[in-house]
Amino acid sequence: MLRNDVLRYGTVSRSLHWAVAILMIVAWLVGNQSEDLRGAEKTAILALHAAPGLAVLVLGFLRIGWRHLDPPPPLPAGLPGWELLAARTMHLALLVVMLLLPLSGLLSVLFGFRPFGIRWLGTITPLAGVGWVHEGAETAHVVLGKVFLALFLLHLGAVIWHAVSQRLDLLGRMIPLGDR
Repeated sequence: MLRNDVLRYGTVSRSLHWAVAILMIVAWLVGNQSEDLRGAEKTAILALHAAPGLAVLVLGFLRIGWRHLDPPPPLPAGLPGWELLAARTMHLALLVVMLLLPLSGLLSVLFGFRPFGIRWLGTITPLAGVGWVHEGAETAHVVLGKVFLALFLLHLGAVIWHAVSQRLDLLGRMIPLGDR
């Protein structure tokens, strides 16, 4: 089933969801390895960090486009209003961070002062060395990385909470292991 139905997400939605999730986690983990490094070591780690980040940006736009073409299944009936609001807010926040995080990293490079090599993709030459844009984008990128981690943990916690205490199979709607 390629498209979403009223009970679960289709193959396209599930594939985009998990690809973006895995790439964001990999980019976050690799990016955090660079915090205490300097020089060539830091540059090498950041080159590995940027490749999944750019993939997230591309897949993120595809994911949002697909979501407009094929709306998600409705949330389970009977959820209290505050849970519906929390779920919609969480999904929106994750989608926004999914785009802003790689965009801020890209802006940092584009307005930096030296070419930036990206593993397997080549080199990005800055458009212009504009310090305040570079620094602001870099700061935003770090802050958004922390926001991503918090949202990811809240999202994961909500799925577990609904499965354990509410007996709702929300994860079953999104797992990529065949159609039920």
